[in-house]
Amino acid sequence: MKNIFIYYFVLIKIIVSNPSCESYINHCFKCNPKTNLCSKCEQPEVLTPDLEGGCIGKQKCQVGKNYCLECQFDEKLCKTCDVGYYPDENGGCSYSNYCKISYRGECIECKSKYILVGQKFGLKFCKSIYSKDFINCKEIEKENGFCQECEEGYYLNKEDKKCSKTENCNESIFGNCISCANGYYFDKIENICKKQENNFAFCKQTIDGKNCDMCQDDIFLDKNGNCTLSNFCSESINGACVKCINGFYLASNSFCSDSNNCYFADRESGICFSCNDNYYLDNKDFKCKSNVNHPEFQHCKKVENDLCVNCEMGYYLDEESKCCNTQKCAHSINGICSKCSEDYYLGQDNYCSNIKYCIKSQFGQCIECEVEFYYNIANEQCLEAVDHFFGCKRSNDDGYLCSECKKDFYLRRNDSLCFDNTDINDNFFKCEFTDYHGENCTKCVENYYLNSEDHKCTLIENLS
Repeated sequence: MKNIFIYYFVLIKIIVSNPSCESYINHCFKCNPKTNLCSKCEQPEVLTPDLEGGCIGKQKCQVGKNYCLECQFDEKLCKTCDVGYYPDENGGCSYSNYCKISYRGECIECKSKYILVGQKFGLKFCKSIYSKDFINCKEIEKENGFCQECEEGYYLNKEDKKCSKTENCNESIFGNCISCANGYYFDKIENICKKQENNFAFCKQTIDGKNCDMCQDDIFLDKNGNCTLSNFCSESINGACVKCINGFYLASNSFCSDSNNCYFADRESGICFSCNDNYYLDNKDFKCKSNVNHPEFQHCKKVENDLCVNCEMGYYLDEESKCCNTQKCAHSINGICSKCSEDYYLGQDNYCSNIKYCIKSQFGQCIECEVEFYYNIANEQCLEAVDHFFGCKRSNDDGYLCSECKKDFYLRRNDSLCFDNTDINDNFFKCEFTDYHGENCTKCVENYYLNSEDHKCTLIENLS
C-alpha cells in the first residue's frame, strides 16, 4: 500500500512539474521520451536523474574518487578536478566539453551558450543559459549562479532565485508557481499568490478558491477548511481554535485536549500538561481531577504514582508529599501547615521559620521569640533579652534600640527601655508607649483607652 502511494505521489509530481529533458543539458546523457525525464546521466556513479528532467548529485565528495582532486571544507562539493574534468553545479566532476579555456583543472572561460558561474564561492563551473534555473531570466549573477533579474511580466522568487509568472512566489518550476512566499497562499483557480488572512490564515494552497485544502507545515486543517494551530479542532478563527471535536475540550492555549478542565495541552497529541485551578493532573491517564473530590491532593497540580509532585503557585510539598502553604513543613492539613521540619518553628500564620528560639512567624519572618528572648531585626535572630533589651519584643531597624515591648511591659520612648505596666497604682498601668519625653502615656494596650486629662489607661468597660 505504501509503495502504491509513493508511486502515485511521484507520478503526480511529474505531471505537475511538467519536466523538460534535453540530452547533454543539465548533465543528462539520455532522455526518456515518454516521461520527458532523464534516464541516464553523464556520470551514473556521481549523478542520478531528478524529477525536473536533469540530474543531481547523489553522494558526498571524496578525494581520489570520481576524478576529484580536492574537496570543499564541508566535503559535499568538489573544488579541483583531474585534467579534462571540471567542477559542476552538482558538486562532482564533469567530463563534459562545456569549458573552453581551463587552467590546472579549473575552468576560466565557457563555450558558447554556457556561462561561468560560482566565482564568489570558488566553485566555478559552466552552466547552460537554458538551464531550468534561468528560464525567463533577464540577467544572471555570475558570482553565485543565480538569476538576478527576470524578464518583463515575471517575478524573482526570494528563496530559489527563479523567475515565476506569479508575484510573491517562493518556488516555481518552469515559471509555474508551486509554493508562495511566507504570508501568502497559492490559489490554483487564479494561479496567483494571495495574502493569508481571514479564512485563509496559515493556508498554503486552495484548489477551489473557497476553502483551504493544504495548510502550512505543522498547521492543521479543521472540518470547515480553515487552518488551525491545534489538532482535533472542529472550528477555528485566524488559526485559533474555538471549538473541538467530540471528546475533546478547549484549553486556555486554544489547543484541544481529551481531558476536561485542562489548562494547557499539546497541540498535536491533545495530551494535557496542566489543569485549571482546583484540579490536578493524574499521570496515569493524563486527566484533570478535582481536588474537592480528592482532598489529599488539595492545591496539587500534578500527581505521579498516587503522590503529589507539583503544587500550585505559593504552595510547597511537605514531607508527606502534600501541598502546604509554607516551605520546610513536615505535616499539613488541607494545605495549612501543622508541623514544621526539624530546626524550624511554626508561626501564628502557620508558616515555618528557621530562626532559633522563634515561636511565631509571619510569611516566613519571625515576629515573636521565646519569653527570655527578643527579635533583632538587623541580624534576623532571636537574642537574649538582657540589659537595655530586658522586656523587649522587637528591636528597631538598626538593631541598637527596642521598638516594641513584650506583654505586660510598656516602651519609654525617651530611652527605648521597657518597664512593667501591671502595677495598678502606677501612672503607666496598661500603657504600651509613652511620649518622646517619657513623661506621659500616649497609647494603651488592647481593651484600654487613654484618659486625655491624666494620661492614664482605663478599662473600656469602666467608661461612663
